[in-house]
Amino acid sequence: MIKDLTQCHLDSVQWQIQRIKDGKSDELWFLTPHEDATYLVEQMGLPPEKVYDVYAQQYLQTYQPYQGMWWSQLNVPNDAQLVIQSNLTKQIISQGHVVAQMRWFMASNRRIQSVTWLDQDEQIDYQDVYQRNGQLFARQYFSEGAVLSSDFYFGQSDVVLRQMYDQGQANLVIRDDNIFNQRQDYLRQMLTDRIASHQVNMTQIELAQYLPENADTQLTLINSILDHQGNVNRQLLYFLNDYAVNLQSIRLNPYDYEIIKSENILQSAMYDKIIIDEHN
Repeated sequence: MIKDLTQCHLDSVQWQIQRIKDGKSDELWFLTPHEDATYLVEQMGLPPEKVYDVYAQQYLQTYQPYQGMWWSQLNVPNDAQLVIQSNLTKQIISQGHVVAQMRWFMASNRRIQSVTWLDQDEQIDYQDVYQRNGQLFARQYFSEGAVLSSDFYFGQSDVVLRQMYDQGQANLVIRDDNIFNQRQDYLRQMLTDRIASHQVNMTQIELAQYLPENADTQLTLINSILDHQGNVNRQLLYFLNDYAVNLQSIRLNPYDYEIIKSENILQSAMYDKIIIDEHN
């Protein structure tokens, strides 16, 4: 399980990807939804059907090359024109006013990724975000430049879930008439339902906050527990001592284990969960 597909440059995420390729893990789960998730995992060399979007509660699907919404297929006002400016900004202009701004997917032959619709003052009104296959991924509503809410479709015809924001931070989540006061609460519930029948391997300690207690989950520490100044990473200590109760085991190399043991930085009960891995 990883946080975000855009973090594939991290050693901890690359380790997870390689386990899928080597057949040591069955699936890759990610927590942060992304409209171009299928393309990203294909670039990693993973089959989409082995990648699970926890937020959407669905596996990714393979797209066909002919799928997608091209810029010429977008419904616009009758007199509107698409203008590509010298800085490559794509604008939809009607009667001399910019009514929308458009983005294309990279390496897609001008398939639409998002269209930001503007009000009469040319401020953001709402934004439609598309998947690479042309289906609607999300619609975001704005006020004074700040996002207020997002309706996630995940390629479906109807809204799957609604997410509200406070000062740009996601908080309230509504799905199937169930209300979650925090995004963290929603993710924890989705994982509680799913982890019951799976064993999960994590390499990012901060994800432990989303786990239900006593989940069948293993944390593997890929990188050194020391920061660039040679001190034990404070964030790591915080999560280990506050959320290790959510873990079944903690796998780390002998060197890091000796540091933890010599400095006595874990609660005593946590040492029983440690597995020393020579190859880690």
